[in-house]
Amino acid sequence: MKKIVLFVFISSLFLGCSNKIENVEKSFYYWKSNSWQLSDNEKARMHDLQVNKLYVKLFEVDHDANYGDFHISKKYLSYYGEHILTIIT
Repeated sequence: MKKIVLFVFISSLFLGCSNKIENVEKSFYYWKSNSWQLSDNEKARMHDLQVNKLYVKLFEVDHDANYGDFHISKKYLSYYGEHILTIIT
């Protein structure tokens, strides 16, 4: 009797876990800091993979002893040269 109850319990667990995701939205995270523009190769790859959404990094977060944590807009990143920025994820 215990084996039957255990079998029914385990079977119900496996049968109950059959929720399949029907619709998956393909997306990417665009993290490059040197340009707002996608290259032709990147655009073609997104088209081939049928990507509908692109997450874009808009700013970096830096820390200064005087100012604390502050954001640096992507359009000004070229002015920071070799300065290494910490990316918070």
